[in-house]
Amino acid sequence: MKTDPSPGPLAGLTGGATGSILRCLGVQTHWERFSVGPAYRGDVQVGDPYEVDVPVAVRIDFAAGPVWMVAGIPMDSGREDSGREKVFIGGDEIMVVFTADRMRQIGFPDTSFLSHEVSSQHSSEGTQ
Repeated sequence: MKTDPSPGPLAGLTGGATGSILRCLGVQTHWERFSVGPAYRGDVQVGDPYEVDVPVAVRIDFAAGPVWMVAGIPMDSGREDSGREKVFIGGDEIMVVFTADRMRQIGFPDTSFLSHEVSSQHSSEGTQ
């Protein structure tokens, strides 16, 4: 397979046609606590309920702005009464989101995970 040497639409982000990569300026993880169980086999309980902290979204900051990758599944049934879009968070699909407004629309709280400028540090945030 041949590689196209032209700069293309990402030239301003990649540093031109030199093939340099996008530089990540920071990364954050958003965690949520999920309740699991109890587990049943037929009518018999075979496992106790428990809670587990799960990473459900990652924010990656670039010079051009943040990108969020969300473990979520958009639902076909439209919007909730609150105006938020119905999205099952914690699903097995990945949504790529480009704006903080869109993250709010799918139900993420308005925290620094959505709004602040990330330095070059790596950090975690959530409901731990």
